[in-house]
Amino acid sequence: MVYKIGIVGSDNSHAIVLSQIANGVDKENYVPEFKVTHLFGLDDKRNKEVAEKGKIENIVSDVSEMIGKIDIAFIEFRHGGLHLEYAKHFIES
Repeated sequence: MVYKIGIVGSDNSHAIVLSQIANGVDKENYVPEFKVTHLFGLDDKRNKEVAEKGKIENIVSDVSEMIGKIDIAFIEFRHGGLHLEYAKHFIES
């Protein structure tokens, strides 16, 4: 089984590193049981950069667009104060 991951927050370098490992860009650390399929962030330019570098297929404009399409959500915003606000979408679904 391959677990689909959604990343929420593209401003942190973790978004790139995680997607490169899960999506096979980083072949040395590749984990085939995971695939980052969706990305949400607050900066369109940064979203495109992260998606390109990490080979993420879907950039969404609303976090709720990921619900039902992913198995795991990683909240990766640099500022921890944003984590609960965005995590609630998944907790409540």
